[in-house]
Amino acid sequence: MKTQAGFTLIELVMVIVILGILAATAIPKYVDLQSEAGAAAAEGVLGSARSAASINYATNLTKGTSSYITTDQTLQNAMDAFPTECDDGTGTDKDITCSFGGKDYLMVITQEENATQPALITASGSNWP
Repeated sequence: MKTQAGFTLIELVMVIVILGILAATAIPKYVDLQSEAGAAAAEGVLGSARSAASINYATNLTKGTSSYITTDQTLQNAMDAFPTECDDGTGTDKDITCSFGGKDYLMVITQEENATQPALITASGSNWP
């Protein structure tokens, strides 16, 4: 007589139930991953823009020049690499919009005429964390 090898129906049902439970707990964790990554990328660009403004201000103080960051174009010139996800920075706007993860993130540039501090670059809008 041959011995049969294989899984019983109960064993297969148990495996399916366990996989279903794992999927139900794991999937919600990864559903919002893209928007979280977009928010993190936007925060990185904001930090980079603020650093560029500080470096620009310090450079102007040491050289005695007054080429301050007042528009999106001057900010783009001060940054080493301007993200392609952000508007082109070729205008005279005082705001920059970046699109990450399907959401738009707005940054606003504020600079005094005779600057006594670096340009203030703030996050604006409801998409920021």
